[in-house]
Amino acid sequence: MTASMQPETARFWSIRSASSEIENPISPERLESVAEAARPQPGMKVLDVGCGKAWLLRCWAAAHQVTGIGLELNPHYVAEGRRLTAAQGLCDRITLIEGPALDFNAEPASYDVVFCLGATSALGEHGAALPRLCQALKADGALVIGIAYRREVVQTRHAAALPTLREIIVEIEGNGLEITTFLESSRAEWDAFRSRQFADGDDWLRANRDHPDWAQVAAQLRTARARYFDWQRDEMQWSLFVTRPRAAQVRTAVRN
Repeated sequence: MTASMQPETARFWSIRSASSEIENPISPERLESVAEAARPQPGMKVLDVGCGKAWLLRCWAAAHQVTGIGLELNPHYVAEGRRLTAAQGLCDRITLIEGPALDFNAEPASYDVVFCLGATSALGEHGAALPRLCQALKADGALVIGIAYRREVVQTRHAAALPTLREIIVEIEGNGLEITTFLESSRAEWDAFRSRQFADGDDWLRANRDHPDWAQVAAQLRTARARYFDWQRDEMQWSLFVTRPRAAQVRTAVRN
């Protein structure tokens, strides 16, 4: 996700994720387990940067009675997220805001939990996301981030451009955060995630043979599929980190 999104890109993403509510390579069961580490309570305020269709916000609002704001750039995801939120009767708890995350000015230290799963680039260049996310987080809150990185041995320049796991950990700790839970996506989760996209894309092509953009979408889908098998499957990894401000910082904040 970037600070802006071209309409054709937004449409393409919506086509290849038509049947999916989770836009990351992690199973619903494992994503639900994040609550055990982040410990949501009724009345807590949650911010989700790059919320997609607001799956996690909706789960927490229904199960834990939190209130939340979701920021999302893709208008198709926002529309679907709002539809699902209304269908679940959660409009009084969840607000979805369409547009660049950088346009949203969160009150400092105002959220109990902050999510940013696969969307750190929405907050600027490398290194800019964590400080902004931390600024919105309460001193005793939880920051949940999902980040892609390269595996130990890579052969392509695409993967080489990604950070390493060690670099991500250093950045997290350098922002005064402690990692309390680490969930690395499995090969099976990656394959299931991409396979849903392959199937959704193929369904669209079969149902829209006369669409004026059929050839363009078909080419985009072929490129995305080749990218996965050529290097992403073997050279890229994605993990979820549940983090909290360092205990010493929380102690100081409480004393003050």
